[in-house]
Amino acid sequence: MSNSAISEVYEKERVDYYLDGLVDLGDILTSENKLQKISSSILHLILGTLMFSKGGILLNDKEKNVLKAFSQRGLNIKEGEEISLSDIDVQKLMGESIYRIDSDKTKNKIDSLGQEIITKLNPIIIVPLSYKNEFLGIVSLCKKFMNQPISDMDLQILSIICHHFSHAVHNSNLIVDLNKKSDALNLKLLELETLFDISLAVNSVLDVDELNMEILIRSVGILNASAGAVFFTDKFTPFLKLSTEFNLDEETLSKVIISKNHGLLKPCFENMEGILLNQFDDEKLKKAFENENLMIAPIKSKTEVLGLICILDKETRQGIVPFEQTDLEMLTAFASQAGVALENARLFTSVLETKNYNENILNSIANGVITLSLLGEVESINPAALKILKMEKEEVVNNPYLLVFPEDDNIQSIIEKTLESQDITLEMDIPCHSVGEDVRINLTCAPLMDQDGGLNGAVITLEDISEERRIKNTFKRYVSDNVVEELLAEGATLELGGESKHITILFSDIRGFTSLSEKMKPQDVVETLNEYFSAMMDIIFRYNGTLDKIVGDELMVVYGAPLEKTDDSDRAILTAIDMMKKLKALNEERKKNNLKQIDIGIGLNSGEVVSGNIGSETQMDYTVIGDTVNLGARLCSAAKAYEIIISEYTANEVTQKFNLEKMEPIMVKGKEKPINIFKVNY
Repeated sequence: MSNSAISEVYEKERVDYYLDGLVDLGDILTSENKLQKISSSILHLILGTLMFSKGGILLNDKEKNVLKAFSQRGLNIKEGEEISLSDIDVQKLMGESIYRIDSDKTKNKIDSLGQEIITKLNPIIIVPLSYKNEFLGIVSLCKKFMNQPISDMDLQILSIICHHFSHAVHNSNLIVDLNKKSDALNLKLLELETLFDISLAVNSVLDVDELNMEILIRSVGILNASAGAVFFTDKFTPFLKLSTEFNLDEETLSKVIISKNHGLLKPCFENMEGILLNQFDDEKLKKAFENENLMIAPIKSKTEVLGLICILDKETRQGIVPFEQTDLEMLTAFASQAGVALENARLFTSVLETKNYNENILNSIANGVITLSLLGEVESINPAALKILKMEKEEVVNNPYLLVFPEDDNIQSIIEKTLESQDITLEMDIPCHSVGEDVRINLTCAPLMDQDGGLNGAVITLEDISEERRIKNTFKRYVSDNVVEELLAEGATLELGGESKHITILFSDIRGFTSLSEKMKPQDVVETLNEYFSAMMDIIFRYNGTLDKIVGDELMVVYGAPLEKTDDSDRAILTAIDMMKKLKALNEERKKNNLKQIDIGIGLNSGEVVSGNIGSETQMDYTVIGDTVNLGARLCSAAKAYEIIISEYTANEVTQKFNLEKMEPIMVKGKEKPINIFKVNY
């Protein structure tokens, strides 16, 4: 398996791991309602997911101007303990989104913080927690386990978690502040608590389309509005695109073109602020919304406006009333949470698409791919591997490889060697008895490494070459090696059956062989034939001819089957000429050794035949049959010693210039009319 394929397998597993961490983040924010428990769970999530050895969460107490340890693991500080914090320290911490002790850019800023922070926390990373311009606290982390390096993805996941936690801290602080207010503010406190709960609920939705509707329904419900709509910006145009609507005419909304450059909407996009439009009379907005009162808040990320929430007509027992500034503040706060949730959902979708893409790549690979854990258990297997092993996925996944290859000690040894030596092992054309006695495979076993070079397991690739081996063993008796490779490249099979082919057939036999053999000892006859056939076979395979059969002293050679070429007739004639030349040299050697000369005649014909594997499932041979074959044999019989006779059909097909001499037509058995023939002079 290639290094790129191994990297893709590892990347898929790493993405899955971080994806689980993001899902856990949503669970924490939705299941916990106390900041102490949330901070403890968040710290546990960060340390567990990103593999940091120690760390702590310290939140800012504005009244005392100190950092208070809410949760910690392994630090030289107790939970509840306080660290003094100067205004200068706060300004330094608010200057960057992440501080790293190993970064020249931020190391000096960490070193310049109060000595108490450095001594008690011993940080390698500090992430400030903030909401807008409000400093909320810090997440302090020490080095990773086994001094593993900190990757860019580690920092991205850490940033996402801290960003969500910052909102949770901010909302929690809002609740704490409101609890300290008088009874006159209890109603507003209830609304904010509701907003907090709704924000957490929205943050737990990871499907983008479902989230858009959830944002709108929650907004309408919390503000007692009669209708609403959500629009999103388009990367390629300035126009807003309708995402979802409630209690409005979707067809009418879709027809109204609203630009983010519209004058009334500029505060939303330029300042990221919400707007109140009670009793508005803007002509374009009136076309979209026939209601009296409109309130709009931007759905935003850290850097840009993603879309708008539009809420219409506040309903009370007294009827429709204008929206108030407090309503806008509520909607703006909720829209801000919705922006975070939307970014999270889009990230989830992107990660999921990456995961699916990697899975699709794995499933589309023609070769079998199996991944093993460090314990030797199968973690994944693609469809191609299941097909080769003739097993179901449930029989393989989570089982040790010993159960997958129970009868193959050689394969077990290869896997053990790879896990021990961490080297790639390639074995070609080996048996796989666990699947079947005749099954042959090419197997590669490679170590699966993590980004830090640690061993994670192994990747096995399998290529079933059983059919390829059968084809090679069958056709190599008839054709040259390069023809066999061409057949394999074109997907040749060994199924019984025939097909129509246009071929040129060559017959040759030894003249007077019967009388010649009667005068020779049987052993000498065999040696003579072997000497003659060996010399002729080299020439036949040189011109990519297919040796159909040897019958006694006769050779039958086909050009155009199983592979048809445009120069089949030319190669057949060239073969015949070289056979005659080789025979002459062979006879000169035999004359020197006082051996009898061998005289042959050759006949060629071209035309349609039926070619294929003929026989039974257990015994079959590749051959050609038809009238074209019969005529070729007749022409061979008509040829005299050292003569090459071809039919007019072959003569009409040649593209090279041969010295052809037209001869008198001859009558042959099975034909009513004379056959036009030519002699090849050489």
